[in-house]
Amino acid sequence: VDFKQANAVTSPTDWISPPTLSLNNGNVGIGNGSPDHKLDVVSTGTNVAEFSGAANATVKFKGSGFVEAKIQCGGEAVFGSTNNFPTSFVTNNTERMRIDSSGNVMIGNTNASAKLDIRQDTGYALRTENASGSTFRVEADTGNIEAAGSVKMGDDTDTASADKVGTQRYRETGGASYVDMVMRTSATTYEWINIVRNVWSV
Repeated sequence: VDFKQANAVTSPTDWISPPTLSLNNGNVGIGNGSPDHKLDVVSTGTNVAEFSGAANATVKFKGSGFVEAKIQCGGEAVFGSTNNFPTSFVTNNTERMRIDSSGNVMIGNTNASAKLDIRQDTGYALRTENASGSTFRVEADTGNIEAAGSVKMGDDTDTASADKVGTQRYRETGGASYVDMVMRTSATTYEWINIVRNVWSV
């Protein structure tokens, strides 16, 4: 079934093609005479569709028994799943990034063991650069860290504890410089232990 619009400029019987609205085997076509989806919209212009509503207007998508997703517009734009399923981002029909239902972010990986989990086999897994060109990089294949400046791993305000075992810090006092490490000193205690001391002023 086609619903056509007459071209009033020429003749009321001169129908515009393609039809304005088409019904074909349960599919609805707008600007498309042969829709092959439940809703198939074709436009010759750049404004294809618009959804308007009150504050926090929401468009929902549901797959039977699977993920439910929404696009919502209010004080902010919201996109993602509304139940216990991840949200994936795809380019070239390949998943590139995923946010799981716990809020963990994965790049190149589908199972997270940290809040940010990056899987990269070659090159750099992580790289940052500031305006002056200083970089911080983590090599994917070796795990090496490259930094344009110093890497600060701890300071005098950090309390030694089980979750900081192996952490190092650099400090200066009394004309000497020190490198300390958090180490376990008993079954229940942890302390900063000096591992290197360099006297540079007397």
